[in-house]
Amino acid sequence: MSFIRDTMLVFRRQERLALRQPAWVIIGLTQPILYLALFGPLLKGLPGASLGGGGNAYRFFVPGLLIQLALFGSTFVGFAIISDWRSGVIEGIVVAVGMALLFLWLGSRVFVQENA
Repeated sequence: MSFIRDTMLVFRRQERLALRQPAWVIIGLTQPILYLALFGPLLKGLPGASLGGGGNAYRFFVPGLLIQLALFGSTFVGFAIISDWRSGVIEGIVVAVGMALLFLWLGSRVFVQENA
């Protein structure tokens, strides 16, 4: 359960950071489309035999592009997480959430005892 909680904490932090600068979200969404539009036509001159006989350049370009985006995207997110971890941000988030849950639990116990 700790792994899922920690993963959600890091995800929420990265999501908040990404949504604070919506230009990067837009750039990240349009980049694959631009790659397909700009580099796809350049691959049409390749011979059909190198494409597995299909002759369609997008049959191998699109999966390769998706793999490239997944690898580089996860790598750069990993760099950000390592930087946050070294600077103590991750520990601060985990402690802050744990303390908030503790205070909520204690507050509910005090409220129940006062109204009893």
